[in-house]
Amino acid sequence: NTLLYQDVFLKIITEKQIAEKITGGTKILVVPGAVNIPENVAKKIGEFAAEGGTVVIVPNSLMYDEYNRKKDYIKELAGVEILQMTLPRIKVGKEQADTRTRDDGFIQGAISDMELQNVSKTRISTPGKGLFGGETPSFDGLGVVQKIKAGKDAEILGSFEDGSPAIVLNKKGKGKVYYLATSLEKNSLWKFFDYLVKSEKLDRLIQIVDKNGKRINTVESRTIPYGGGYLTYIVNLSGGDIAVKLDTKLPMKKVTELISDETVNPADINVKKSRTVILKVE
Repeated sequence: NTLLYQDVFLKIITEKQIAEKITGGTKILVVPGAVNIPENVAKKIGEFAAEGGTVVIVPNSLMYDEYNRKKDYIKELAGVEILQMTLPRIKVGKEQADTRTRDDGFIQGAISDMELQNVSKTRISTPGKGLFGGETPSFDGLGVVQKIKAGKDAEILGSFEDGSPAIVLNKKGKGKVYYLATSLEKNSLWKFFDYLVKSEKLDRLIQIVDKNGKRINTVESRTIPYGGGYLTYIVNLSGGDIAVKLDTKLPMKKVTELISDETVNPADINVKKSRTVILKVE
């Protein structure tokens, strides 16, 4: 969900689409905990990276094929070997679920009757290179933690408190593969993708920021060219009313809120809780 709040376009892509070919100007492919992946799909993901794409792999992705056979996709794609995993304790309620927790923590069953216990945060520090452009952000992991061995050509961009690799970059052909050795909690994942979008120079024609100019991680927004100007929608998912402004290098002579057909101040736009605002920017 954190990708929704990056002011860029995103889409869901299926295994079938990947198997055919990743097209449509896709620059970043995120594999979000996809445990079982057919071999031909994993191969296409590798080809996408080799041809210049960027892949982000989040645990516990790419561990088995569609027949639940253990595979080395991670080593092939990210230059990473998984040595050990620490999983949250899973408590299953009265409707017992089928489980397979020994290797990957995957569980099937009634979600309403499951509870994660003993889930502690792990701190990740960064050396301020590569993706982070000289900054040294820290991130919080939450959930599964993997102990990994990075290949000799991999670049370690983040480490756990014990010094072991947490965020690894592997160059593959013309592209890049980022591997996360833990699931990041929501705010940290948003921050990671914010750095990634900047690094990959994805188009953010208009960014939605608060009145102090700070980016917001609870507002969904997209902007497209429209009628000689631009069309922007803003969805407030913050849980309360907010005031935002438009951060852009585009010339803005007039901004019209299309539902009310009223001219608004681009530096002071009020968006009610759970509401959507649609703007025409000229």
